[in-house]
Amino acid sequence: MSNKPRKYSPELRAEVVAYVLDADHTPAQAARDFGLVAETVRNWVKAEKEQRLGNTEETREAGGRA
Repeated sequence: MSNKPRKYSPELRAEVVAYVLDADHTPAQAARDFGLVAETVRNWVKAEKEQRLGNTEETREAGGRA
């Protein structure tokens, strides 16, 4: 049996991230409530935090080109 990564809709991802960041739930709680893997939720939250701070690979590269 293959363990291919599941694809999640952007809407679900946004809802879960908001549940953690805006409603003060833990990634583990969000994972339980949405039936997801906790590490997946933590990765989504980390990526969103970096996006909100402007600390993404794209912005770091853009800053180096100026």
